[in-house]
Amino acid sequence: MTKNNYYKNTLITSLLFNINAKKPTILMAIMLLGAIAVQSLIQPVNAGFDLKIEIKDDGTLNGGDCSNIGNWNNITKTCKITSNLMVGQFIVIGSNDITLNCDGHVINGSGSLDDGISVISKVGVTIKNCEVTKFKNGIVLDFSNGNILKGNIANGNRDDGIQLYKSNGNTLDDNIANYNKDGIVLDESNGNTLNRNNVNDNNSTGIELDFSINNTLNANIANGNNDGIDFDSSSNNILNGNIANGNNDGIDFDSSSNNILKGNIANWNRDDGIQLSKSYGNTLDDNTVNWNRDDGIVLNFSNGNILKGNIANGNRDEGIELYKSNGNTLDDNSANYNKDGIFIDESNGNTLNGNIANSNNSTGIELDFSSGNTLNGNIANGNNNHGIAGRSSSSNSLNGNNVHYNDNNGIFLRFFNNTNLNGNIANGNGLDGIKLFRSTDITLNGNIANGNGRDQIKLSRSADIILNGNNANG
Repeated sequence: MTKNNYYKNTLITSLLFNINAKKPTILMAIMLLGAIAVQSLIQPVNAGFDLKIEIKDDGTLNGGDCSNIGNWNNITKTCKITSNLMVGQFIVIGSNDITLNCDGHVINGSGSLDDGISVISKVGVTIKNCEVTKFKNGIVLDFSNGNILKGNIANGNRDDGIQLYKSNGNTLDDNIANYNKDGIVLDESNGNTLNRNNVNDNNSTGIELDFSINNTLNANIANGNNDGIDFDSSSNNILNGNIANGNNDGIDFDSSSNNILKGNIANWNRDDGIQLSKSYGNTLDDNTVNWNRDDGIVLNFSNGNILKGNIANGNRDEGIELYKSNGNTLDDNSANYNKDGIFIDESNGNTLNGNIANSNNSTGIELDFSSGNTLNGNIANGNNNHGIAGRSSSSNSLNGNNVHYNDNNGIFLRFFNNTNLNGNIANGNGLDGIKLFRSTDITLNGNIANGNGRDQIKLSRSADIILNGNNANG
């Protein structure tokens, strides 16, 4: 006998034996019986209800539990959902080569600690057109290779919108993952391709790669997150044409090497546009990093990187900054309208070729406490302070640079030693064309300094200076 039937029988017996009892007793019993009747009609929605929906190729016409939520095509192994799932229901893919098409319907966890859709140790699975919200994670691939996630919405989940763990060779196209802790996370996952995903307004990161290699990210949008795109210990990845605007850092690499960043945009971020920390051998080509509150591109403790053809304009601090970063190559970059255009700080053995650093609030190109750097054919015109300047540096070489119409000096070196200036042109600057202050063992060969406001070449408290074939006319 069930508990409810026991209570009902007890009540009926009580009524029979108290038929002559006072009216209040009878009235109370009738009210109790009515309450039991109502309670028997109103049961909790999920009482005795299994929230797990498993989609699998089980050799039947049902596709596991698919027939409970939609239609199963036994030929294509496709489950097409026909209505929103009940609150709290979640889906587990139980076989390889399954297609789950939610057809725009919603899977709502309402704060569930489960994952909305799980694919564990499966291959060849396609999940598309699903809207997954309010779970621990929206869509999860664990130890699963060669799967496709397309056109899904994974918003408002507690941890990750989409998570890949030790899952390789998957394709994520046109998904949306907003308002989660992280939008899309690849953890120890290799060879995946992410195309045209939108990951905005997440509390932590838009797209995060941890210990992941050989992935390709194309034309994804990661705006308004804490960090837009964040790589940690992830190498040999390719980023093409992604947008990371309005984050703290737009694109952030930590201990990540041999990656290629081409044609990405990282503007209006609250910190840096692109930041590399302890990262080696990366190539940054034709990226745009404008109007960031700190630096456009910054390299911290990062060696052997190549920066070519990047545009870093209008940043509040430096256009491009190298801090304790050695052996990098900067070719044909533009760094205009920043505080400083290009700032080399405690960084050695770098080469700057053909860069443009004009109209900055302070200096076009600055070298501080840096040695063994080479500057060839750069242009630093119209800056509010100096064209090229530096202090306390040695064994540098400045060749064929053009520094015109700066408010103060064209080239200004303080406490420099063992440095060569060859074939530079410094015309029309507000103070001196070329100025050395307390510098030693400096060679000036074939430089041109004409029409400057004060001196064409000025040697102040400097010794062991060699001048050969310079043209210095007022």
